[in-house]
Amino acid sequence: NIVSAYPLNAIVLANNLLVGAVGASAEKNFVVKMAFRIMASVPPIFGAFFVKELGIITSYAGVLAIVTVLTFPSILYLESRAEMKRRGVFGPTYYDGWGSSIAGAYTVLVLSVVS
Repeated sequence: NIVSAYPLNAIVLANNLLVGAVGASAEKNFVVKMAFRIMASVPPIFGAFFVKELGIITSYAGVLAIVTVLTFPSILYLESRAEMKRRGVFGPTYYDGWGSSIAGAYTVLVLSVVS
């Protein structure tokens, strides 16, 4: 499963990095696209030279999943709320719901840091 999914994940990561760093217009440039694909695919290969046990890799992946799923959205919510206040935008937005609260964001943030 890892062998079959790795090339797809590397290509998706490379495309996301490319569009985020350079812009969508650079996707047509073959040299730039290949450079980003190499940057996305080579580091895990070098990491595999040093860490041979898959259990260690999956434990790091689990920690990164917690950070990605819990920590980043909480920080993003708090920062976007602060930016709205700086711009003078007050009140609920279209995306506000039962989970949109400062207390909830801090609770999830603390739980994600503790875990």
